[in-house]
Amino acid sequence: MKIFLKLWQKDLGRPIRRSSVNPRRIGQILGRANFQKAYLRVVYPELKAQYSGADLPSNEGEYFTKEELRMAFKTFTEKQ
Repeated sequence: MKIFLKLWQKDLGRPIRRSSVNPRRIGQILGRANFQKAYLRVVYPELKAQYSGADLPSNEGEYFTKEELRMAFKTFTEKQ
């Protein structure tokens, strides 16, 4: 799984971008992040063989509170 995270802060004009294949690393960033808006995308390349089509299976969304972002992150990264 590949995880992409963008965090917008009030004092910065551009987003802070992070990506990783390790959920623990992104989880640490979420634990101490203060943001105005966040964008999270989780891509599952290991599931490509199960789905036909050009795009890789993924989940994504924009979040405005830390609790919403944590819940989405937990849901997107849990093992089946």
